Amino acid sequence: MLFLHGFPDFWFAWRHQIKEFSRRYRTVAIDLKGFGDSDKPTEITAYLTSKIREDISNLVRALNYKSCILVAHDFGGTVAYHVATKFPELVDKLIILNSPHPAAFLEAVKTRKSQKAKSWYMVLFQVHYLPDILLRVFDYEFLRCMCGGRLGSAVTDDEIQAYRYMYSKHGFSKQLNLYKAALSYRKFCDTVSTEIDIPSLIIWGAGDSFLDTELAEMNRKYLPKMKIKILDEAGHWPHIDKADEVNTAIQDFLDENY
Repeated sequence: MLFLHGFPDFWFAWRHQIKEFSRRYRTVAIDLKGFGDSDKPTEITAYLTSKIREDISNLVRALNYKSCILVAHDFGGTVAYHVATKFPELVDKLIILNSPHPAAFLEAVKTRKSQKAKSWYMVLFQVHYLPDILLRVFDYEFLRCMCGGRLGSAVTDDEIQAYRYMYSKHGFSKQLNLYKAALSYRKFCDTVSTEIDIPSLIIWGAGDSFLDTELAEMNRKYLPKMKIKILDEAGHWPHIDKADEVNTAIQDFLDENY
């Protein structure tokens, strides 16, 4: 099982899933390019999803596997959609948490005022240095709201300190290059407008402050073998907010025969 985190996370976001699924699978949670302790190239083009999907493809093969169960959240989901489209043979099953198919997201931004309003932060992320400065000024307290679960109670103080340590060490500027590359080079949905004919599970926290819940169903246009699990008491980070429910949904999905 290969886990791809989103923004502003690193591998640690999957701690509850690693503990659960390592009993049955080889679990690998990586830091995406620009995040955590991974390489942080300076050029924006290095962060194009077309480049990162190649990284994932090479990683699976470097681990001596022909395929994997791919689990992803947020921007990691965007990468996962690219991997599943370009290298379908690498993905046995696709599990996505609160991340719309790129083409579905663009459609939602164009047609849904609510989603367009919720996507304001992507514009902020285009301003050079400003996001990183703001985050440091507020001493990374936003992490308690963002990574601390919907109500801030799903994460312990020690876990928040792990996030604080990682981002005070590396900052955020290189991570934001994911958004800059996607918007500046208009490659957000490059080559991923076709159907992904892979058994897929969409897990969606209905309390997401950044994405409309309707986006989960909009994914069906691109994922014909999709199942959906909506968690009403979870936010953008369901794997943290409701870890036990997410783990159960994933295991049930993996136990099904296709």
